[in-house]
Amino acid sequence: MLHEARPLLLDLNPNPERSAIIGDVADYVAAHCTVRQWRLPVLGWCPVPRALLVRPDGYITWASADGSSDGLQEAAEQIGTAAAGSTMLEADSNRIGTR
Repeated sequence: MLHEARPLLLDLNPNPERSAIIGDVADYVAAHCTVRQWRLPVLGWCPVPRALLVRPDGYITWASADGSSDGLQEAAEQIGTAAAGSTMLEADSNRIGTR
């Protein structure tokens, strides 16, 4: 799902409101989870979140345990800002050392 190197909102409790909140910042995938817990390394068994916002590098930047969208807007804005910043950093790094 991350082949496009874009953020991804994985919505395991589909809510069209979440798709509208992220806009074009991330891809949206609505899915249904058939289990109630995931076994995670180091943490062990954890309740499955209702939704996850995943950065292009695979790290989770936002999660909803109760199905609410609280904080999603801010997380999406941070991802959008970070993506714009990384493009600027790449352009700057290409100029370093060229005098």
